[in-house]
Amino acid sequence: MNRPLLLSALTLLATPLLLSGEGRGTKIAFGVEPGTTLTKTFEIEMDLTLDSFDMTMNGQEPPMMPGMEMTLSSVTIIEVEDTYSKVADGRPTLLTRSFETCSGESEMDMEIDVMGEIQEVGAAMEISSVLEGESVEFVWNEEEETHDVVLPDGSALEDEDLEGLIEDMDFRGLLPDGEVDEGDEWEIDLIVMLSIFSPGGDTKLIAEQNEEMGEMAMSGDTGDFSDYFNEDVEGEFTAVFDGIRKSDDLEVAVITFTFELSNAVDLTEKSREALEDSDFPEGINEMEIEHVDIEIEYEGEGVLQWNLNDGHFHSFEASGDFIMIVDQGFLIEAMGQEMSIEQTLEFSGSLTYEVSAE
Repeated sequence: MNRPLLLSALTLLATPLLLSGEGRGTKIAFGVEPGTTLTKTFEIEMDLTLDSFDMTMNGQEPPMMPGMEMTLSSVTIIEVEDTYSKVADGRPTLLTRSFETCSGESEMDMEIDVMGEIQEVGAAMEISSVLEGESVEFVWNEEEETHDVVLPDGSALEDEDLEGLIEDMDFRGLLPDGEVDEGDEWEIDLIVMLSIFSPGGDTKLIAEQNEEMGEMAMSGDTGDFSDYFNEDVEGEFTAVFDGIRKSDDLEVAVITFTFELSNAVDLTEKSREALEDSDFPEGINEMEIEHVDIEIEYEGEGVLQWNLNDGHFHSFEASGDFIMIVDQGFLIEAMGQEMSIEQTLEFSGSLTYEVSAE
């Protein structure tokens, strides 16, 4: 056989091998079967320490500026049972969500030093939600390209309880658009933060007042993580396909990701609503909130494991350094005098997510 003929034969032999190698990337996509029911458990832990505290009264620093040390911690558990009655085009078109658990606990330990006199305050508040034990339905609205939230017949919930709820608790926004090879990376749209770091959206979590907190419990509506992440979030979010692994006898695609986020939110109106149901501290006759502004920074990394056989996430973990700055101002009337108070508190610590589906 002459040389040109040999090369032609080898080329013909290699062609099917080359063609068979095309498109061998991994497709990571949502694709549960209609009728599937998944139980998803979200555990969120936050631990913060007060780094700095500044206060002015009527524009002046108090003559006896108190020293303050404070730690805050919370654990929130959200467990939902999602039934996918209808699925099309990579999304559920009819989803029933039952909130099995929507609760937690928040703890505070504070030490105030006024001219050498130390006062210690330590307390815990239960976190609860009106959604616990209730169900809602998400129905795909083709015209609006979003899910409508619908109350089932006989529900004890009100329409206002549905505001801010988000259908996607599947981390679909983390997935690549097409097939990927190990090592491929892609950028995540920051608006996806709403569904990732505020699982379920505004799940109406409220830290309840109790006798132990006493007059320290000025605002009860601080338990929902949707307060911290909204459409104004800025930063970077990068995902990388880290290959296929075995986990719990399943074949899972592993996506690692890093993020660096910042956000500023105005909680003035929400704080005013919470104040309506709060008792004023002893000695204060009237109180008016002028503003409550929060800035957050969150930087960290995480892992998403995706069940390739059944087309849904298997587990999700994320953790990182969390900074929160609270800037608030209010007017109080006490002992016949009116006073304007401005406070700035800066906290730092950690925020951790652990999520599973079965």
